[in-house]
Amino acid sequence: MINLAHDWLHIYLPHALKKIDRVSFGIMSDDDLKQARRSNPLMPRSRAKLAIPFISKDVPSNASEFAQPDVVIGLTLLAYRYEGMRYEDFVEALDKVMKDFALEGGEPDERPSALRHRKWVEGMGGVISGKGVDERHVDASKRHLPLELLDPSDDRLIRPLYELLRFSPSFIHWCAR
Repeated sequence: MINLAHDWLHIYLPHALKKIDRVSFGIMSDDDLKQARRSNPLMPRSRAKLAIPFISKDVPSNASEFAQPDVVIGLTLLAYRYEGMRYEDFVEALDKVMKDFALEGGEPDERPSALRHRKWVEGMGGVISGKGVDERHVDASKRHLPLELLDPSDDRLIRPLYELLRFSPSFIHWCAR
């Protein structure tokens, strides 16, 4: 474990921080992803989810991937932190959170997934509507429904939550686990 930490601090992290997002690496944007899926319907899922090399500004490599897993993980986390989550990835992650919520027991607002959701929203300056919340002094764009009331298929509810959480460090790290 100590050797891994040493390698991360002295080899992989400096290597990752020398690279420039959307110039030498990045995640494919929604448009890049659509184009890649059109040109190669059998594209590996890893190309859609993980950081890949770029050959120039905003031009992802057609087929190359990073070989070192530690570098892939580090660059992927950096890319999501710099670029934010894609909407498609956000909805997929939210679906996972809601499935976890459905399997958990207890009061809805005390379940681990609901508490995690609340932490993410409040960590980015938002407020979860509900018990004990004085919403008169909260901007409407910062108010969000509790997890049990969210409908992932309702874009009117999900889009504002996406805009709030797409750059959330704790949400991105949860998704990467």
